[in-house]
Amino acid sequence: FALDGIGGSGALAGASWTQRGLVLLTTSGDVFRCDGHRPGSHTGVWACSGAAEDLPALPVPEGAELVSAAFAERGSHHDGAVVALVYKHMPQVAGLFRAAPGGAWHAEGEVHVPRSGGHIMHLGFGGEADELIVTTGAGEVVRRRLTADRATTTFAAPVGGAVVREHRAACALHSGDLLRLALRRAEEGNIWSPELFETL
Repeated sequence: FALDGIGGSGALAGASWTQRGLVLLTTSGDVFRCDGHRPGSHTGVWACSGAAEDLPALPVPEGAELVSAAFAERGSHHDGAVVALVYKHMPQVAGLFRAAPGGAWHAEGEVHVPRSGGHIMHLGFGGEADELIVTTGAGEVVRRRLTADRATTTFAAPVGGAVVREHRAACALHSGDLLRLALRRAEEGNIWSPELFETL
């Protein structure tokens, strides 16, 4: 499928599902909504538009750039929106922000993230946006609770031997186990296939 309405906005730093549909975050700080949960059945095109009517632009200073971002909504209203942002000039810290009335983002703290070994890390929220999940390209995962206890759990990268993988995301299952998504390169050629790993 194709995304329509985001041309000229730069590269994507993150994408998140919400009750309304898909939310896209760009490296320059723009926010787009793609309403619905699938592209048009006949056209294969998913219509997107700027979310300025209900969400402010992300807090990206002039000259700065995002390398990874995640979005979530706590509750059914946009004033419960939260984002996690990793800036190119500060790759070891994910800043947490909450949307506030009046069109601004208020800082809510930060989470130190593991070195990504040259790979871009991927961010996501778990549960009711009460947990931040950080996945490195090598497969290491850090789960940081955003509740009062601020508990942190780290999962080492899977042992892959000579297999070439790029890890793209992780999520927490209802059981508490961790599910990781990776792309595996074929032994011959440049063909990549998805793989899922469950960590008990």
